[in-house]
Amino acid sequence: MKRQLMLLACCILAFNAALKAENNTVDDRKYWADLLYKIAEPVLSNMSKGELVRNMEVELSPAWDGRNKRVTYMEAFGRLMAGLAPWLSLPDDTTSEGKQRKQLRDWALKSYAHAVDPESPDYLLWDKEGQALVDAAFIANSFLRAPKQLWEPLDKATQQRYIKEFKGLRRVNPPYNNWLLFSAMIETFLLSIDEECDMYRIHSAIRKIEEWYHTFAVVFDTKNTF
Repeated sequence: MKRQLMLLACCILAFNAALKAENNTVDDRKYWADLLYKIAEPVLSNMSKGELVRNMEVELSPAWDGRNKRVTYMEAFGRLMAGLAPWLSLPDDTTSEGKQRKQLRDWALKSYAHAVDPESPDYLLWDKEGQALVDAAFIANSFLRAPKQLWEPLDKATQQRYIKEFKGLRRVNPPYNNWLLFSAMIETFLLSIDEECDMYRIHSAIRKIEEWYHTFAVVFDTKNTF
């Protein structure tokens, strides 16, 4: 009898543990979805109205190298969208998470337009600074990750502006390090939409990955580990 009671108690404890784990899974997803929305909302809600430059506070490091601080806005937008794109590619639904995705996607599409509109206060810094090659690659990456949700809905004028800006970044001669990969990312996107692309930049990056890649998350270029 005592043994049976112990077995019953173990079964109850195991069931409770499984139920708690299931509930935690739901809570974990909501936590991360809410956190992602919290990170994205200040950038996209402002940029969708052409107000990112006006409202975003920029703090410069004491070691700032003197480059134009407007590179900050492309860095914020590009890296945000590269990370956000897979989530925004999920189908619409009526859940609270689905409503968050829809709102962010609507803001993002308007923000993409401002980023390449020379008449917009939020027109990004596509020229003058070499750093634009890096951060533009993240924007191209977002289009590759969610083409149907983020690229195809853009109007033709906006798409043509991106193509022009991306090709214009060929003026930047990437140094012999991970910048080769950023250059290739942009050319890969152009290839994906059947635009003229620089295959040399793509193949160079592929060869360097084969040379530099050591193991998961460990890549050595000439001087750095990243």
